[in-house]
Amino acid sequence: MAPRPTAQQTRAQQTRAQQTRAQQTPDALGLVATQAVVAARLTFRQLLRVALPMTPWWTSALCEDDSGIRDRSSASPDLTAILFASQPARRATGSFPGMRAPAPSPVRDPATRTSQRALGEALGALPGAAELYLRDDLLWLVRVAGAIAHLHALAPCWPPTDEQWQRFRAERESPQVLVAALATLLRDVPPAGAQPLWAVHGNRRAEMAMRRSMPTIKADAARRVFDVTGKGIRWAVLDSGIDATHVAFRRREPGRGMAQLSPEPDEDFTAHTRVTHSYDFTCARELLALSPRQIDRYPAGIAPILLEQLADPQRRSEVRAAAERTSRHHGARAAATTDWQVWEPLLRIPHTKAGYRVPRNPHGTHVAGILAADWRVGDLSDDVVAPELELPARQVARTGVCPELELWDLRVLDDRGETSELVVLAAMQFVRATNVRHEHQELHGTNLSFSLRYQMESYACGATPACVECERLVASGVVVVAAAGNLGRTTYQNESGQLEDGYRVVGITDPGNAPSVITVGATHR
Repeated sequence: MAPRPTAQQTRAQQTRAQQTRAQQTPDALGLVATQAVVAARLTFRQLLRVALPMTPWWTSALCEDDSGIRDRSSASPDLTAILFASQPARRATGSFPGMRAPAPSPVRDPATRTSQRALGEALGALPGAAELYLRDDLLWLVRVAGAIAHLHALAPCWPPTDEQWQRFRAERESPQVLVAALATLLRDVPPAGAQPLWAVHGNRRAEMAMRRSMPTIKADAARRVFDVTGKGIRWAVLDSGIDATHVAFRRREPGRGMAQLSPEPDEDFTAHTRVTHSYDFTCARELLALSPRQIDRYPAGIAPILLEQLADPQRRSEVRAAAERTSRHHGARAAATTDWQVWEPLLRIPHTKAGYRVPRNPHGTHVAGILAADWRVGDLSDDVVAPELELPARQVARTGVCPELELWDLRVLDDRGETSELVVLAAMQFVRATNVRHEHQELHGTNLSFSLRYQMESYACGATPACVECERLVASGVVVVAAAGNLGRTTYQNESGQLEDGYRVVGITDPGNAPSVITVGATHR
């Protein structure tokens, strides 16, 4: 859920407001307040009764007349009050904002006119209006939310039976049924109060996006022409993780060759690798949602990797201290954002032989290799292309675009190569917060080789939460490079039923749609 751009409330105050409206504890809602969003696990009922009334749309559509927004201190009518008020009381409310004078171009869709008439009958006759039409967005709410509410009423236990589903399909064509279902759901909804939320978004899933790289993008030719090494530049890679122990990222000193890692289990090897920092954001959603009371009694569905960390008494003590500090931080009126400095030690992966976790998914290491690999012939005596096939050792070096680039490993994709939009937002906010803490530009750029499918029916291009966060990151001075995605090509079925290869009209995925992002698409695939 994104806050209003002009909202004066802090993220912590918005979180408390949602708790109050939902009459739930933060543990039950799984509330997480980051720099730009407040995440919560809401049921459909809570979405309509808790989150939606906290948006300005609720006021503009249900509690506003033609002269502007009414005095917030007065009791403004809402949809529930109007739908369930008596006929004289409805007339006394004045013009209902969801109803307007006839549009210049009348709606010709019979289904639309029927839905308008149904809600008009439910609202009753309004003074001074011979003909009214329903606002498009309110009509959409009645149709979609009313249908879902009616299905929930028919089938309290999911999934619905065949009989329940057939009944729903028959009754969803009745506008009166949809209006009644929505009105029942919104009966006695708490007053709207302040509207700190600008929008409510779903937490979209992200997936890896990468194919063959170096020769395709002509990076080898660019490196020869411009002698680019990337020395002195630090780049954050948001992916499945970079293997900091890999020979391709070892530091090299003149006359001494490749650095060797110490066999001591507790000795830090950061000085021997160009992967200078490693952080695990895959469980950030669960970690940030933990309250002090949950440290010893874990909630259901907690990530196994986080459960493993909490099993260590010292680690559990550190998490408890961070949760208590965050709770106090959010309880203060001055609290405006997530303090990443508090959570940074808990997200960090130690660069020791005993504590380091090599990423299981190789995607991030591959991406980092394109950026900064320096893997020379003879670095390893057993460096063969495929040991199981007994192929000979390779005879050419594998060099990335900038072989002296320093890397920050921010793991957002899990072992299956999947993540959520919230985790991506948290990692990008962490990059921005890192630069704010330093007096210099600590991180110069970020690489995002994953994709979130663009939902063109819900968002304007470049206006999704991920794209907006990318714009903030670019505005702070960080170069953001994103993959165009792997959805350029697809298979279509023609009129004769045959399958044909073709290209998508909307093929670029988020965050590649952000206006200020450098979107990379080597081939249209």
